[in-house]
Amino acid sequence: MEVFEHLDYRERAMVSAHLGFCMECYSTQMPKQAFIDIAIDHGLASPDTADKTYRKALQKMKLELIKQEIY
Repeated sequence: MEVFEHLDYRERAMVSAHLGFCMECYSTQMPKQAFIDIAIDHGLASPDTADKTYRKALQKMKLELIKQEIY
């Protein structure tokens, strides 16, 4: 959760929407959203843009976790 909180708002919103959890309380009662729906919600040109933002956010989280393990 700590690493997730370091993402910017848009990245947190997209990750939580696609994985189906509330970005405020982490409840898993939220429905998972497809990238087309996420793109519409965020005013993006295409689902591919939402997918790229989602994957970039996951990569940032992964790198931060690796960094924390080393130090």
